[in-house]
Amino acid sequence: MENKPPYPLRSVDNALHLLQVLRDQGGLRVSEAAAELGTARSTAHRLLAMLVYRGFAVQDDNHTYLPGPPCPPPACSAGRACSGCAVLCFRIWRPCATV
Repeated sequence: MENKPPYPLRSVDNALHLLQVLRDQGGLRVSEAAAELGTARSTAHRLLAMLVYRGFAVQDDNHTYLPGPPCPPPACSAGRACSGCAVLCFRIWRPCATV
């Protein structure tokens, strides 16, 4: 793991932490996310809602948040797949040691 940045952004860190938890545990509820982050349930809910909005998570009928579908890399203007998104998705959904 990298050194902690001198000016961390708590909301970004929390969202990325939730992505790691979704990757590692397969799913969680708002109360579990709040406990994991040490935040209020409303904060955890807003973070999870943003992950759903951006396609990184989905919510099932039981109100459990699950990892979103793997994201395909976008097409470049030249019609080829961009590798940047694929690398980002790979790092999020798989442990970095395998990259």
